[in-house]
Amino acid sequence: MIIKDPSLYSGYQKSPVGWAVYQKYSGIRGQANSVLGAQWKCLTPEEKEQYHNGLQRPS
Repeated sequence: MIIKDPSLYSGYQKSPVGWAVYQKYSGIRGQANSVLGAQWKCLTPEEKEQYHNGLQRPS
């Protein structure tokens, strides 16, 4: 998964289309999203900066 904008990742508030997609899949992927959100909070500032630069999320 590539994350260029963490605000989009965390809720899709900036995009009506993205928000619709988020709502559509949130029931299916809600648990996975929670895990990813927890991982995001554990990242170092350097790792978050890499995400801002569009690098791929480490597995």
